Amino acid sequence: MKAHAAAARRTAEPCNYRMAEHALREDFGIRDQDTALPNPVPHRHEYFQIHVQLQGQTRHFIGGTCRPVLPGTVCFVLPFKTDFIPTVAGSRYCILNASLGYLLPALDIDMLELEYMPIERAPELAPFRFQEQLDFVLSDEHMARVRVLCEAMAAEDWQRAPGSTIMVRGSLLQLIALVWREYGTPLSLPDAATAAHLSPSYLAHLIKRETGKTFVELLTTRRLAPTPRTRSLQVAATRDFVPALWRTCCETTKTQRCGRLPFQSRKTSMSTPSG
Repeated sequence: MKAHAAAARRTAEPCNYRMAEHALREDFGIRDQDTALPNPVPHRHEYFQIHVQLQGQTRHFIGGTCRPVLPGTVCFVLPFKTDFIPTVAGSRYCILNASLGYLLPALDIDMLELEYMPIERAPELAPFRFQEQLDFVLSDEHMARVRVLCEAMAAEDWQRAPGSTIMVRGSLLQLIALVWREYGTPLSLPDAATAAHLSPSYLAHLIKRETGKTFVELLTTRRLAPTPRTRSLQVAATRDFVPALWRTCCETTKTQRCGRLPFQSRKTSMSTPSG
């Protein structure tokens, strides 16, 4: 595993994989441990990827973090996010690849800006957005349902009959919904304050000053109050519900370091040829 960690720290520009290089088609593909193509080094994909770990233990190197991958873990990777999951002998897993147009055909956005999009625009992407902060380990009951969904998606993808696209997309969304179901929790003011590294009273004052609403009023306005949300929204609350605070605490710092906002930096790095 130390060798894998060293590989994940390499400074060379990671390669970008296109869907056509890792799937039979350019919209969706599913593989298992017997058919997956080797990925011996950190890399990026021009599509969404979901890794379902059925057996064996490994690690997920993503961004600047390393997350444990145990049986029952589901890993989510945004397009163009550098990641690496070392293959371990004797492990069993499924890898699902989907283009943005396949997963969420109605979402019109630059893929490089997905990480900065308000959660309420596409709550299906919350696990992708906050994979670096959370480990999505499902219960045995939910994992059994995920296995069935993966088998169904593989069968539909193989035959590509009329309606298969709708069936597969529905199964993908069910898989994501199971993660929401298990990792859902109502968002509270103390949760948001902890994520912002502020006291609840000061955060409440800041929200009132910037929006004219109380914390509960703001959540209700955004239709988030009655709906369970993943614990990752403790982080999203800082970004989406308190724009001035997010700019002050995060974007300002990054702008001072490199003279541009985070998504501008990513676009620049993606357009600059390596080597």
